[in-house]
Amino acid sequence: MEKIAVIYYSNNGNTKQMARFIYHTLKLEGHDVELYDVSNFPVTQIKKYQKIALGCPASGKEDLDSGEFYPFLKKIEDSVSKIPCILFGSYGWGKGAFMSRFIRVAEGMGMTVLGSVIANEYPNQEEEDNCISLAKVLANYKI
Repeated sequence: MEKIAVIYYSNNGNTKQMARFIYHTLKLEGHDVELYDVSNFPVTQIKKYQKIALGCPASGKEDLDSGEFYPFLKKIEDSVSKIPCILFGSYGWGKGAFMSRFIRVAEGMGMTVLGSVIANEYPNQEEEDNCISLAKVLANYKI
């Protein structure tokens, strides 16, 4: 069975809620999945996962968090080439342009980005549905 990690950073709980939607959907799909706040993820264990879901909210001028999340990405960079992943995150102002950068960073690391989802603040019903749909894409992706 494929192991999947859902790893997120959250300021206000919005991205954390998205991570929970994704985690629970993957569980319901029958996968061996683990949920981590990025600060608690054992970086040395990244290679035991065949798929990952990464979540980060917009920070500053629609960028990725540079305090915890971006340094985490740098630590796993050499271990995630060709790993299928989905990306998710929330934003409070702007239009969610940070996700384009997130996708470029993940693809630049060699990950296979299957899709992304954003939420404006706390995820509404449509954004929750989008998280669930994206999780199913990851769940059903054949390696």
